[in-house]
Amino acid sequence: MLVAALILGADAGREDLHMRSILLDTVADGAAAAVVAVVGAVIAITQGLYWLDSAAACLVAALIAVAAVRLLVDVVHVIRTGVAYVPANDDD
Repeated sequence: MLVAALILGADAGREDLHMRSILLDTVADGAAAAVVAVVGAVIAITQGLYWLDSAAACLVAALIAVAAVRLLVDVVHVIRTGVAYVPANDDD
């Protein structure tokens, strides 16, 4: 999933709300899978840090929630104003 996010590229996050949501979903899936793999390896090696699984899940959930709320704010803005989403131009 992280490779798919790289293929989409950072430009997908600047195109429109639909592409931002696809990028967010792809990055979230990839990050969750990576965290599961790393935490699983740490738990297997240490044979006892089981609390790390819950802590990592909360961290990933919080990061996804922040990105989702930012996307939701933009969606609500578009719905309320009727103005199509225009991404910020970072070149200015």
